Amino acid sequence: MFVEVSWYDEEKTIILQEFPMSWTWDDFFDGVHRTVELEKQVSHPVYVIGTQPPNGQSPKGNVLSQYNAAIRMHEEHMRYYIIASDNYLTTLFGNIFLKTTALRHKTRMVNTVEDALKFIEQDKVKIERENAR
Repeated sequence: MFVEVSWYDEEKTIILQEFPMSWTWDDFFDGVHRTVELEKQVSHPVYVIGTQPPNGQSPKGNVLSQYNAAIRMHEEHMRYYIIASDNYLTTLFGNIFLKTTALRHKTRMVNTVEDALKFIEQDKVKIERENAR
């Protein structure tokens, strides 16, 4: 199964990665490569939302090292990689764990795509305020 990758919005500020129920690390990195190709189309800040299906599972192996390698592959203007997981405990513990790693400045976990969109809107406001100074 492959990861579907597409622009979420017409402004090309958000890329959506939709994961199938079952996927491999090869599928994941193929999706990352296709995401980076979209990122290269623009020079403004870009957000990536990776959706996890209900009850979906990551492949075996060290999830953190795989995501860490993937984050390094993205373009410099990729602002955040946001993982939308419907599992509250996964989101809670994931965010706690991410704060202790090199991923803390580029990765967040939320419960829904709507939560990801709210986070993005708040971050865009933050960027506007910083640019207005």
